Amino acid sequence: MMSKLPKEKTSVVTILRNPIDRVFSTYEFSVEVAARFLIHPNLTSVARMARMAQRRRKTSGVSTLDIWPWKYLVPWMREDLFARVCSTTILESLLG
Repeated sequence: MMSKLPKEKTSVVTILRNPIDRVFSTYEFSVEVAARFLIHPNLTSVARMARMAQRRRKTSGVSTLDIWPWKYLVPWMREDLFARVCSTTILESLLG
């Protein structure tokens, strides 16, 4: 496989880690990145910002949201966090 890659601009790094540690690390990072979106009032605002950021990224580089597995995990965690905030807000207003 390496023989097919260009030699000038190719780097390979192999990191050996405990698979369980990798799962926890991936989960923790996904939640951390998703939590950054909580500064927005709702998911509509997040979607609008994501579209603008995607246009900017085409010229500036790669985003975490472009890389597997975070490409799938962060949006899932983000929706879960917003659902939790929404349910907490509703519960507080009912008990209020």
